[in-house]
Amino acid sequence: MNASKTLTSLVAAAAIVGSVGFAYAQTATSAEPATTPNTEVTPAPMAPAQDTLSAPATSPAPADTGMASEPAPKADRN
Repeated sequence: MNASKTLTSLVAAAAIVGSVGFAYAQTATSAEPATTPNTEVTPAPMAPAQDTLSAPATSPAPADTGMASEPAPKADRN
């Protein structure tokens, strides 16, 4: 009985030490002063406008794949 109390106390103490260590690791400790971020915004270079009227029109792929004899897929009802 005494060994189980000791073991329980050790597990509880390890959990407390672990949680305190985790909380301490999450804090930001820095010796350097915080710097302000650069807020200057530079505009992106403008791309030349494309002439959409002279571009060749692309046609969509044909819908018929040549497999008209194959039935449409159906879900299994088993």
